[in-house]
Order: sequence, then C-alpha cells, then structure tokens
Amino acid sequence: MDREELIEYLRSLPEQISTTDTQRAKRDFWYFVRSYLAHHIEFSQKESSRFRSFIYQNIDKLTKRHRFLLFSAYRGAAKTTLLSTFYPLWEIVRKKRRFVVLIGATQPLANAILELIITELTENRALQRDFGIKVLSQKTESITLKVEEHNCKIVAFGAGAKIRGIKYLSFRPDLIIVDDLEEDELVLNKNYRDKQERWFKKALMKLPSRKGKANIIMVGTILHHDSVFVRLQKIADFYRNFPLVLDFKSWKLDDPSLDVKSLQKEFAEDKEAFLQEYQNVPLSKDALTFSHYKTFEQMPKCDFYAIGIDPAMGKAKGDYFGVAVLGYEKQAKCFYLTATGYKKSPTQMIATIISLYLRYAKKAQTILAIETVAYQEFFKDVLRRAALQSGVSIPIKPIKNSAPKELRINALAPLIKDEIILIDAKAHLLLEELDTYPKAAHDDLLDAAEMAKRVFDIGGGIDYKLVRRHARQITKRLKFAF
Repeated sequence: MDREELIEYLRSLPEQISTTDTQRAKRDFWYFVRSYLAHHIEFSQKESSRFRSFIYQNIDKLTKRHRFLLFSAYRGAAKTTLLSTFYPLWEIVRKKRRFVVLIGATQPLANAILELIITELTENRALQRDFGIKVLSQKTESITLKVEEHNCKIVAFGAGAKIRGIKYLSFRPDLIIVDDLEEDELVLNKNYRDKQERWFKKALMKLPSRKGKANIIMVGTILHHDSVFVRLQKIADFYRNFPLVLDFKSWKLDDPSLDVKSLQKEFAEDKEAFLQEYQNVPLSKDALTFSHYKTFEQMPKCDFYAIGIDPAMGKAKGDYFGVAVLGYEKQAKCFYLTATGYKKSPTQMIATIISLYLRYAKKAQTILAIETVAYQEFFKDVLRRAALQSGVSIPIKPIKNSAPKELRINALAPLIKDEIILIDAKAHLLLEELDTYPKAAHDDLLDAAEMAKRVFDIGGGIDYKLVRRHARQITKRLKFAF
C-alpha cells in the first residue's frame, strides 16, 4: 500500500475494545508486529522466513549484548520493513529509546522510511490507544511524540549529512538505523566509498553517548566487494548474512514459500544480478578469476579420467567433501569437468568414491588424486584398504600441496577461459564456485578439480613431455617456412 491507501485502511478499522496483551507485546517483537502491524505482512501461524524468524526471536537479545550490528539479507526479505520500520516503532512504544536516527543513502530515501513510521504513529488507533501515544509535532524529516509521559523523537537523514552533535532535549541518539547506505552506481567509485566510510566513522559513530544503552544497526545489500558495508564488518560487534538460496544443489531457500522455479529462471538468465541481489555476493566480471567458461550437457566417453578428492576432514562445518571428475577426450582435445560437494562423513564417502571409481573405470583408465596432509593421508589408506576388501584395486595418486591454494586454483583459469576445460552445466555447486571465486563462500570443488588436473600434468594418462616436444618441433617448422 502507498501512504494514502494505508491511511484510508487504518481509518476504516472500527473502534473496539482492545483484547491485545500489551505487556506481552512489549516483551515479544513477533507478537507486537502480529497484533498492530499485520496489515504490512501476510502472517501465518509460523513465519516462513528464517531471516525474519531470527530477527523476531533475537533482535532484543542482540542489541543488549552488542553495540554495533550489521545485517545483510536478500532482496524481498522485508529487511527494511522489519529492521528500519517495525523495530524502531517497537522500541519507541515500549519506551526503550528517546532519540532514534534513521539514515538512508539519500534524504528522500530516509524520509520514505520515516513516512511509514509517522503514518502508523498518527493513524493506527490501536497503537495510539494501547500505548498512550500523543504526537507533539511532525515534519517530513522528523516526528516528536510522547508515549504516556515518555518524550521521544525520530529523525531521518541522508548519508553524508551534517549530523555532528545532534541532540533531542538533553538526549543523544540511542538508536541509529542505517538502511542501504550506498547507491548502486556511485558505489563503483572508490573516492565515494572512502568518503562514505570517513563520514560513517567520524560523524555517525560518534553520535551516541558512550554511557547507557545505544545501538547502531546497519542493514542492506552488499553492492561491492570493497563497499563500506564490507569494510565495516571488521569493526562490527555482530554480523550476519542471510542469503536466499541456502543450498544451490537442492535449491533450499530461506523462505520455502517462494516459487523455486521462477528463482531458478532468474538465476539462469543473469547469475551476476541474482548473486548480488539474493546472495549478497557482489560480482564484477572483470574482477572474477573465472569470468568466462563453456558448459556441456552430457559427459562424453573419454580416453582417460582423473578423480580429484578434497576430503572435508576436521575443517569448517560449511565445507563440502569435494569430488571432481575430469575426463580427457583425445579427438576433441579438451577436458570435461564435473564436480559434486557432499555433506557426508568420511566413512560414508568411502562407498560413494568406490562406486564412482567403478563407474568411470569401466569406460577408460581412471586414477584418483587425494591430498595427503594429516587426516587426509589416513583417509587415503582407509579408502585403499576398504576398496581391496571389496575386491577393487584403486590407483591412488597422493598429492602434496606445496603452493598456496589460490595459486593452484588460479592455474585452472586460462584453461577454462580458453575452453580447453569445459564445465558440466548440471554441476550447480561447481558453477556457483566459478561464478563467485575468489570471493566464494567455499572452493572445495575447485580444489578437487585442480588436483584432478594435476594428475594429468604429472603424467597421468598423457605424456606431456611428448606433447611439448611436438609443439616445439611445429614452432620451428613454422619459423623455417616463413
């Protein structure tokens, strides 16, 4: 609803005796919103979004523990409605704040957020009645009111405004909400980013009093890898990102009520825009290591296969057990890469790897490459023994990584860019890593792919010395001919 429609709706509600438990509404953010602001969001018995559920359940506790909080969430998550509108309203009506400051990328954007708050405070009769709200004055950029005998004020500013030393009566700001601080086009300019960061740190962060309860909450979308939002993560007391797609392999969403098929279509049409708007992974093709790749639909019968394994043993919980299969076809003179990320224990993966090996070994010579560091060495030995007990002798090539992972993965880039290595169009997790590297949340599949490729480079299936010798001979002949 626009403002006029909202006002008309609120005025149309009949006067009735309140049956709302106001004390519960003061304690329970979810109950407050459901009781007084349900006309903004379609409610069911249970909130469908993990992001919104997290905010409802935790924002009160988090603001008590942390002074400076950052939240990034996908487009359509209702992050502005929830954190920039509903939360300040809740804090005001339960008399927890005296002076609230709303910050937007521009003054008009900040005013738009405040406009919704003003409309509720001036037109929502249930809210006014149950909390004793009396509006003293209002302007486009501010509203002053009383909640019973509690004086308070909410004011809106655009980023970069002159806000040093602002006060309401004797009160300094005790709640500052920063909503999408940066603009899409301007954020590409480093001078703009530097200027915004200086203003944030030197002006805005100095506004609250060091004594008493005061919070700065920043919410928005990450528009650039070097944005102020990213820079401020280093000094924030709390940061949490809420992407829409929690798992690309199964297309598990933050909000299961959303249409998966339409989102998959958006992803296929423009991955860069999708990842920025829904995953908070800002991309610039020029900054990507794998800015171009060619895909294939079906793995052909190859002359040699290498399986690279990156075991997720003793690593972070978010890591995958990466398994990459790289096939080489002599006639086409190119490689075909597919990869899968598993969330299985090492014990469960043994049967999976043996089955995968047998599948490709029936077609052509196949070799396994496994990193052998600490527990990975142990896993290699266990895998070999388990395979022998099953009557299968698997050729395993141990890989010792002396070069940094970034350099090893970067070595794949020219081969993928020149379409010497083609990518499986159905390997969604691998495509996600390619589309976001080097800023990817994980790179386990690329790591496994690099190990599979290294098997070829050290003589697994192809005589690279012979290839290079023939290449030198051809070069000499061409020079002689001309």
